[in-house]
Amino acid sequence: MQLQPTVVSTETLRDAQQHPEKYLDLIVKVGGYNATFVDLGTPIQNDIINRLEYNL
Repeated sequence: MQLQPTVVSTETLRDAQQHPEKYLDLIVKVGGYNATFVDLGTPIQNDIINRLEYNL
């Protein structure tokens, strides 16, 4: 069994969308691989945020 906790808030992710230069090292798990959040497209970023909100 694997545990993949989310250690950032949705507020942090939304701030990263608005100010990507401050979050160049923010890594998220996407479909089994890691990606830099600010390098992802806006639709994928929104999906990650929505999934996090749904799971809370």
